[in-house]
This record gives sequence, C-alpha cells and structure tokens, in this order.
Amino acid sequence: LALESRPAAVDALRWSAWILAAHPDDELRRPGDAVLLARRAAELTAYRNIEVLTALAVAHMASGEFAEAIAAGEKALRQATQDGNPDVGNLQVNLDAYRRHLRIVDETLSGGMVRQGR
Repeated sequence: LALESRPAAVDALRWSAWILAAHPDDELRRPGDAVLLARRAAELTAYRNIEVLTALAVAHMASGEFAEAIAAGEKALRQATQDGNPDVGNLQVNLDAYRRHLRIVDETLSGGMVRQGR
C-alpha cells in the first residue's frame, strides 16, 4: 500500500513546493518550506522525476540558492534528454533563467507564467 500511494504523495509534495516557491503573492510564498518539500519529493523519486527536479530548482531560486537551483535544473535537463522528453526546450529556457538569477513566478496561480529578476 505504501508504494501504491507514493506517486500521490510525490505529486502532493511537488505541487505544494511549486505553490510555495512560485506563487505571485509574496505573502503566500514560503521558499524555505518549498525547498524542504521539493527535496523530499526528489528523494522519493531518486532525483529522476523531471517535474520534481524542476520544482526543486524553482524552490532553490526562490530561496536565493542559485548554485543549487542550477544543479537541479541541469539534472532535470539531463534526465529529460536521457528520457527523450519533449520538454527539453522549456527546461533549457528555465535553466538559462536560473543562471541569470531570474526567479520563476507562476502567474497561472492567478494568471500566466513569467520569469522575474530577484
């Protein structure tokens, strides 16, 4: 049963981390908590889930942990390339944003997605 519920737990951790890291409302953003949640999801997926690695990178960016964000973004890009995932282009764009220290803000939580400077 624990293994059967694991994907749901990973999704819940990833989505919660994403919201806490990328929400456009500063009062709802909690980057430190986002990093903890995303890191746990990454551990549960052996650091091989592209969406989880992306959430981890975004959480690190929101926390000002640029080297960690870049490392997670690079890992996501490598995994996507290895898997033949069609999101490679988007992951490269995100990685470029991390390298420029642009925080990801998901306006779809209240509108559309943008990349912002610190």
